[in-house]
This record gives sequence, C-alpha cells and structure tokens, in this order.
Amino acid sequence: MLPTSRSARCILLIIAVALAVVALSCSRKVAPPPPRGPVSLASLRSFGNEIYSLANGDAYLINQYDDQLFYLREGAAVRVRDVELSGREPTIYPLANGAAYLVSSGHSKLLMYYLVADRAVEVKEADPRQLSRSPMTQSQEGFLWAQAQATNSRYQRYKRKVEDEQPGDEPERDDY
Repeated sequence: MLPTSRSARCILLIIAVALAVVALSCSRKVAPPPPRGPVSLASLRSFGNEIYSLANGDAYLINQYDDQLFYLREGAAVRVRDVELSGREPTIYPLANGAAYLVSSGHSKLLMYYLVADRAVEVKEADPRQLSRSPMTQSQEGFLWAQAQATNSRYQRYKRKVEDEQPGDEPERDDY
C-alpha cells in the first residue's frame, strides 16, 4: 500500500529522481581528458621524469605527469613534437644506431613512434615487401648496449612500482 500523506509522496518522488540521476550518470561514457599543451622544460613538475640514454651520447627526457618529451644533447633540450604521450607509462627503447622507439598506450590504442633526434615518425603497419632489407652494419656491442638500456629501464620501472606499493610511513627497524 502506498503512503497517502503528502510528505511521504514527496520523499518517494525525491528518491525516484535521485535514482534516475544516478542511473543516467552511470550509463554515460567518460571522455578522455583533453591533451595537454606544451610545457616549458623549466615548468615541468619535478617528479615523473625519466631519462633514456642513447648509443650516441644523447638522451630523451619523458615527463609522464605533464606528458612532455624532450631530446637532450649536451646542454640543450629540444621538444619532440607530434607525439602523444598520454596513457600508462610511455617507454623509450634505444637502438644501437642512436635512434629509438617510443611506445605510448594513448587512451584507447597503442601508439608507436620512431625517434631520430627531435623528430618523431608514427610507426604504421606496412606491407613486408615495402621494407628494404639492408645488411647488418651495427656492431654486436651496440646491440648489447641497447638491450642493456632496455633491461635497465624495465628494472627501474619495476623498482618504482614496488616502492610505491610499500607503505613509506613505517620507520626502518634494526633487529640485531
């Protein structure tokens, strides 16, 4: 039996409206945040920075919180443009020839770029017949160096993940 008093009907109406609002808000897809604009090197946040060294002595700096990528050479930093860094942990894989691959998850798809200095070219699927077959000219040492850099990068990321999962408020104890 439904309540007949006016205040009880008002309460039921308020509850029905609140449930309808909650149901409608839950069914909407959340749009990804808009891409961030360029941030100067001096204005980058001091955390979330990762430097990837290259075989030629240069490096790339990724700031994951401001979604920025810079090419570093000696005392200069040049922004790499036309790169989408949004998503989870963009990673650079240095190559023995001084170039690198950047992998970024984007918000809904995998993005890959071939980086040479301050230029980025998006990697796209191609017909295998379009790829030129060039003889291997790089040294074994260069290949091993690039593999060591990639392994070090994965280790550092794992180490940060483990440190973030452990509570940092507990003091260290010596149980001697």
